Amino acid sequence: MKQELPTSFDSPLVRFLKGPLTRWAALILLSVLMHVGIFATMNGEARRRPAPRRYKKIKFRLLKKKKKPKPRIKKKKKKKKKKKVKKKKKRKKRKKRKKRKRKKRKKIKKKKVKRTPPPPPNRTPPRTPPKNTEARPTFGMSKNSMAKGKGKAGFRRGNTLMMEPDKNPPKRVEPYVVPRRREPPPPRPIPFTPVPLFEITENPQEWKKVSAMYPADAKRDGITAVVVLSVAIRRNGRVRWAKVVSIRPPQAKRYDFGRAAVKALRRYRFRPAKLKGKPVDVIVRYIYRFELDD
Repeated sequence: MKQELPTSFDSPLVRFLKGPLTRWAALILLSVLMHVGIFATMNGEARRRPAPRRYKKIKFRLLKKKKKPKPRIKKKKKKKKKKKVKKKKKRKKRKKRKKRKRKKRKKIKKKKVKRTPPPPPNRTPPRTPPKNTEARPTFGMSKNSMAKGKGKAGFRRGNTLMMEPDKNPPKRVEPYVVPRRREPPPPRPIPFTPVPLFEITENPQEWKKVSAMYPADAKRDGITAVVVLSVAIRRNGRVRWAKVVSIRPPQAKRYDFGRAAVKALRRYRFRPAKLKGKPVDVIVRYIYRFELDD
C-alpha cells in the first residue's frame, strides 16, 4: 500500500507562522534592517567629511596680591645659668690683657737709640766741625732791636728784623692811587599819600609858627590882605608844599603877599593829622592874614 504525503502540516510551528504575530515580527525586522542601513550610510558620509576644528578653552583666573607673611618673632631661649663658665672666661680675658700690656712695655724698652760707635782704643776720636754760632745779619727795626735805657731811645746797629732784599726786583713800580671813598646813596623820598579830610579823626594843629615878611610897598601904602593857601602836611609834621588859592581884597594882588605867605608856611611845623591814632598825610586849606601894627 502506497503512503501519501500530507498536503498540509498542522504542526504548532506552522500554526505560529500562519498566525497574526508573524506579520508583526516581519514588519519589525524590516524596520530594523532599514534603520541599520540608514545608520551605516550616515556613518560613512560622516567619516568622509573633514573633522571640525576644535578650539582650546582658556580659563582666566583673577590673581590676588600675596600678603607679606608677618615676621615671626623668635622667642628668646632662656639661657641656662653657667656661673662657673663665665668666671673662667673672665679670668682668661684678664690674663690676655695683662700679656698685651707686658708686650707693649717690652717694645718701648727695646727701642734702639742711635748711638755713635766708640772710637778704637789706640786712635783719637774725629773732631766735629764747629757750628756757626754767629747771628745772620738782617736789617730793620722792631721792639726787640731797641736798646734798654732811660731817656731817649737807642737802637742797635746790627741784628734787627727785616727780610732779605728781593733777588728779582720789579722792572716798573706802579704809582699808588688812594681809592675814592664811596658816598652813600641818597635817601629814598618818602611817599606822599594824602588822606581825604572826611576820614580824619584828628585835624593837624600849629606847633611852630613863623611870621612872614610884610611887603614894603604894601606897608608904605597901608594895605592889608588875607591869603588863602592849600598846604600839604606830611605825617612827620613838615610842610611838603604850599600853593596860593586866592588873595583878598583884589587890590592886594599886585603886591607880593602870596610869595611871602608861601615862604613863611614852608618853615611851619604842625602836629600831624591822625586816622585811628596813626599820623597820616593830608592837604588842608590855611588862611594867613597880613595886618599892620598900630
